[in-house]
Amino acid sequence: MGGETRVALVMKNIQTLAKVLSQSDIIAITCPLTPETKHLVNEEFISKLRKKPLLINISRGAVVDPQAVYEAIESNRIMGFAADVFEKEPPAADDPLLKIANHPRVIYTPHIAWASEHAQDKLWRILKQQVEEFIVKIQSRTQRIMKKTQL
Repeated sequence: MGGETRVALVMKNIQTLAKVLSQSDIIAITCPLTPETKHLVNEEFISKLRKKPLLINISRGAVVDPQAVYEAIESNRIMGFAADVFEKEPPAADDPLLKIANHPRVIYTPHIAWASEHAQDKLWRILKQQVEEFIVKIQSRTQRIMKKTQL
């Protein structure tokens, strides 16, 4: 892909994100933490919000700039904030998000989003399948070894 094409694609994505941000009632952040997404949710991101959405961070803590979210809650620019992650865990005593921990529009949960009943069921199904596959492989290898030793 040529440089001009990449720039056009990036600009289109930026315009699309700005449109989504301006029209959303709820925004759930679920992206991985990369150099490009660190502090993705910052003052500029929040400035594009038009409908005072509920902001939910279930990705990585550093995707959110704590100071920007703190200021957005305090200035009533977002309806609320929910997260189960912090930029540093455990959060530092001076983390701006701790200043709003008791705010009525803020919810923090311990870093346990993976621990739902559904997630646990899926985890045990995957584990069971992997153990069964391992047993089949061991049985197959054992049978091959037994055949070779009988020759």
